[in-house]
Amino acid sequence: MFARLLQLLPVITCAWTNQQWAVTINKAGLQRTLSQQMTKEFLLISRGSKVTEYRAKLLESMSSFNTTLHALMVGDSSNDILPAPDHRVASALQEVELEWIPMEKLLRENMDTVRSADGSYNMLVLEELSSRNVPLLDTSDAVVKALVDAAQVSGASTNGLVQDIAGRQRTLIQRLAKGILFLSQGVSMTFNMKAYSNTKVLFETSHDGIIQGVPFAGLPVLNKMCTLHQMREVSFYYEQLRPLLTGITNAETPSTSQKAADAVAEEVVELLDPLFLAMVEAVTCSSWVKLFGQDDGSCNPSASMTHSEWHAFFMTLAQQEILTKTTMQYFTQVGLKVDVKSSQVEITVRLSQASGNLRNLIEGNKVKGIPAPPSQMEIVDELLSVDATWKTFESELEAAVHLESVSSVTMARVDLLGERILEVLGRVMHMGLAMVTNTTVPAYVIDQSFGQALLACEITQSAVLLNFDHDVTSNWDSLNASRAAYTSTMWKLLEGEPGKYHRVTDVCLVHQVKHANDLFRRFEQAALSVGHGHSVDMENLVLLSPLVLRASLLLQSQESLSTGNSSCGNTSLLADEWIQLHQKAAAIATLSQEITAEYILVKQGESHNTQRLEVLVEDLDTSLRHIMFGSFDPPIAAPPSQEKFDHMLTHLAPEVADLKQA
Repeated sequence: MFARLLQLLPVITCAWTNQQWAVTINKAGLQRTLSQQMTKEFLLISRGSKVTEYRAKLLESMSSFNTTLHALMVGDSSNDILPAPDHRVASALQEVELEWIPMEKLLRENMDTVRSADGSYNMLVLEELSSRNVPLLDTSDAVVKALVDAAQVSGASTNGLVQDIAGRQRTLIQRLAKGILFLSQGVSMTFNMKAYSNTKVLFETSHDGIIQGVPFAGLPVLNKMCTLHQMREVSFYYEQLRPLLTGITNAETPSTSQKAADAVAEEVVELLDPLFLAMVEAVTCSSWVKLFGQDDGSCNPSASMTHSEWHAFFMTLAQQEILTKTTMQYFTQVGLKVDVKSSQVEITVRLSQASGNLRNLIEGNKVKGIPAPPSQMEIVDELLSVDATWKTFESELEAAVHLESVSSVTMARVDLLGERILEVLGRVMHMGLAMVTNTTVPAYVIDQSFGQALLACEITQSAVLLNFDHDVTSNWDSLNASRAAYTSTMWKLLEGEPGKYHRVTDVCLVHQVKHANDLFRRFEQAALSVGHGHSVDMENLVLLSPLVLRASLLLQSQESLSTGNSSCGNTSLLADEWIQLHQKAAAIATLSQEITAEYILVKQGESHNTQRLEVLVEDLDTSLRHIMFGSFDPPIAAPPSQEKFDHMLTHLAPEVADLKQA
């Protein structure tokens, strides 16, 4: 017992800080990396690639390995490196030393001779290197694990498992390079091909695990904003490498494997460098507290996000709302046996799209220009709560969507989960809107135009539920509120709102919106009919619903609001359409005179019918909207040319505004 206490005495009596533990574990992790990095550098020398440069790098790596090994044994207080905290760590370090002595001798004695003047290389040396580098890696890895355990015993808070796995990623990057170089030179092909394939799989699995977590293994979900931004860089560089790496694993024979590796070896080594540096930034001692510790406020991504990044963020967020709501709508149709087969397919497609879309929201996707979340408490935490709810939502759908019959309990459960997701996504949208300082970012337009699509889904879902007598009062309230909100928002988007939306000034866009609005009115009529129990219109409703959804997204960019596409040219109107426009223009003229007369009568006390005056002004507003933007009912065409629309914008609309103001 006394001997055991002596073994634990250094851990118990030394008041070592979390910072010191983190630095020590990180340095030990770098020894694993150096074991593979030195192997890679030696192989590049044998390959004849930038021999002078890589010889210098190899010598530097060997020196660093020696220095760190000594520091891990006896400590280095100036660099916050702890001495071996217990006998297990000390024993593991001795094992490393036993493997390092012959490895160092092999590297030092052969770096200048492994490649002959004729370009051939010493295969015996490379075979020995292939067999020696792995034990050095394994023993170095054992040191890291012993240190992580010692830190846990001491009560230190270091996220040891996360740090170990994240640090191992640096090693795996070097190991990938090493594996490709061994394969390109035909060294121990069977062994190195298997090792290379396993390394690739382990890197990809670990990368996902670091971000998404593996709860049963004790690996938490990554919930730190700054870390997510750094890991986005790692993801970006790896995605560029993946096709090259996969080309090697897909080779069917040792010969084709060697050819495939040789063809891409130089390119892969170059591309691995920025990937390695991005991973180093995520786990180095200087950035550990910043990236994986408790304090994650040292970065301020929202301040540096570009116009395109904000645009991509809001578009991705809005798309997640649409994918969630349409999935809910189609599940309602499946549950009530409406257009079942098509709805099942739509659900399957949307679940796949939404899962990837949500990961892009949380992690960012540099290839697609999507940033990681712009704030910690406001955005990251909310999106992680969405992710947790989404997993349950997705599981419920997958379990029920292909059943012969879906219970009302399951339908209610799915709807509740979906509404929770939409509620949080809505909060994220509004918090994001408050963060944008660049007024050219069309954030409000994206929010409202996608909101129109959400309303169309809500109308469809409510109408279908009403047709089957589900919660009649609530669904009628929802259907009517959604109809009113759709119309109100359409006018806001067309007429503009200071600080949020530009007024539409392009006649081509007016025609597009007119088409969308006419489509919505037909859809609205079908929804009302279905809601009133007329199942004959169900097919028409289901057909129109996705068309209205797509048409509702016309105004999803600020540029389209101000300039449109300017490609429609002049529109030829039929005689009846010209007559309708003339009649509406005459109606505006008549109303202006009636309003003036009524106003004078009220002011002079000759009339007390102020309500009539208000009705006349409302009629004037409605008539102006109809002549400027067209109407479904009464049927009025949109302006036939940009010239005529400009005249309305610069003369008619201001005159009406002046009359109302007066």
